[in-house]
Amino acid sequence: MTAGTQSFGAGAGGARTVQINFTGTGERRRAFDQVDESDLGWLYRRYEPPRGFAQAQSALDKYGVVLLEGQPGTGRRTAAKMLLRLYADAGHLFRIVSSEDPSDEFRSDEVADGDLLLLDLSQVDRDRYGGFRRSAANLRAKVGEVRSAKLVVILNPSLETQVERDESRQYTVSLGRPDWRIVLQRHLAASDVVFRGRLPEPGGFQKHLAGASMDKLARFAEAVRGLAEWRTGSSDLRTLLQDALSAVFDQQDSVRKELGKCANGAVRALAFAAAMLEGEHRNVVFEAAETLLKIVAHPGNETPVLERNSFYSMLKETHLQVGERGLVFFQKFGYGRAVAGYFWEENPHLHEILREWVARTFSDLEQRSQLVLAGRTAEQCLAADRPRHLLSLAEQWCADRRGAESAAVVLRAGLEHARHGRTFRGKFYEWAKSPDLPKELAGVIADLCVSTVAPAYPEQALTRLRWLTQRRRDHVDVVAVEKLLGLLRSNLRIYRRLLWWLVDDGRRAGGQAEDDLIRRVLHPEMQMVSDSRGRHYSADPVVQRCAGRLWRRTLRAPYGPEWREYLQEWLAGCTKVENSQVPVLVRVMVGSVRDEPRTLATVFVIARDWAMSGTDRTECMRVAGVVRRCIDEAQGWRSR
Repeated sequence: MTAGTQSFGAGAGGARTVQINFTGTGERRRAFDQVDESDLGWLYRRYEPPRGFAQAQSALDKYGVVLLEGQPGTGRRTAAKMLLRLYADAGHLFRIVSSEDPSDEFRSDEVADGDLLLLDLSQVDRDRYGGFRRSAANLRAKVGEVRSAKLVVILNPSLETQVERDESRQYTVSLGRPDWRIVLQRHLAASDVVFRGRLPEPGGFQKHLAGASMDKLARFAEAVRGLAEWRTGSSDLRTLLQDALSAVFDQQDSVRKELGKCANGAVRALAFAAAMLEGEHRNVVFEAAETLLKIVAHPGNETPVLERNSFYSMLKETHLQVGERGLVFFQKFGYGRAVAGYFWEENPHLHEILREWVARTFSDLEQRSQLVLAGRTAEQCLAADRPRHLLSLAEQWCADRRGAESAAVVLRAGLEHARHGRTFRGKFYEWAKSPDLPKELAGVIADLCVSTVAPAYPEQALTRLRWLTQRRRDHVDVVAVEKLLGLLRSNLRIYRRLLWWLVDDGRRAGGQAEDDLIRRVLHPEMQMVSDSRGRHYSADPVVQRCAGRLWRRTLRAPYGPEWREYLQEWLAGCTKVENSQVPVLVRVMVGSVRDEPRTLATVFVIARDWAMSGTDRTECMRVAGVVRRCIDEAQGWRSR
């Protein structure tokens, strides 16, 4: 069983586990904020164009820009991605333009040939909306100048009234809801739920689904697939749909009534513990229920011990059963999730108590069980709008290495959440700047910046990784540096942005951490990375200018052993570069101090001595010869 899933029991003869992902964090679907090709392919197989899609496609093809209007739940964001997917190929790069932190803002002068840009203003607050609309206008103008770039902007209809009407109206297209039946059919077909002809419509079908958002329809289809897997026997499609409707939409009412009538605190505690730990051994569930009773200081049972109801009788009161291996499951499909939702979503006065229960119970579990609890806690806290609880738990769990993986589960779920993602990205920024950040938490943040933040928000990932690497002036965070370098290798634009920051004296952090980072980004191996069009980073004019300024700062520093060792290491890196590219790298380094003869002389001596003592003298002499010729050129001499 993987984290972030709900498991369900089946039959009295035993128990089996079926994974139903309700939070969008599992293997079947990643968050809709991601824009890599695998996600777009997932969307494409399930996509039904909304009304107005053809008109939007025509506008994007004609102008290179389209502004999408539409009510929430009509699938505007998915439509935006599908529009951009029409132009996807090896020469085009998907990018989500940040509408959150101004420090991560994507500037219009960064638009490049082949950019496929998505700017979502649907969640921007009223005070900032006008400013982002102006930024969108600047982006629109720049896209018009750049060959094959495309821009899709998602507007907020309720805030458009405060924006002055201008020429952008000609690019605006209003989207309407697609036929919900066809959307559902596509999701069911993509989930391998086989049917022919029209879908049957059991009772409550239209009531619950006709006005449902595209995301809710997708999740209902997942529940249908899960129910089909959960059942041991075959069921006709009408029955399957009816039972899925009940599990997804009616189960909560049933739980509310049954637990509302239950006056036994011990039974309620057992129901909650089982919902959060379904699939665990009965002893684990029993101890977890006892922990909750202790936290709330529940009165003790005055009935003599031998006269009390058995544990199994309490299980039956909450539709629980124990399988052959002693594992506890709910007898009803989806009941456990509904029980957990009852406590988290409908009892806000219990939130702090439940968070404490999670923290205490977590420490008593095996690591596999910790991951399960972390996933379910993430789902419930996000649904109950308690993202701060997850941040607090993540910090606590990262106190030791064993809990770091569970911390990653809850933080990943938070980052991928549509409403609360920005809260987690903001906390990452705060954490990354803290010099007292625990090592394990720093490692989790670095990993998630690359795997979860970067695909949609590369600028934000870069900002946080950079702060991680420099949060302590004289300490090099090796993990954060490696993750940052990996991000740089994937994106020339991000590499440029880091170089801009490093050459900006106003942003300088100084110290060993920054010096080490500069040396790593100037290393020949990094500069020989190729962009999406096969061009080396070193050939980029912006990279050359910034690298020159960094070299000048480095070479003008007081001479010492570290200075000499770094230059020798850099020269050794040049031996692994093809002959035609070495002069490009060396000219930038030498040209940075062309007006300082003493520094050039020092560079020459270091290169000469290094070549004489090198293990591969042929290659070393080749590179040293390039250094000599470039120094001669810089001083106006013509080498023989």
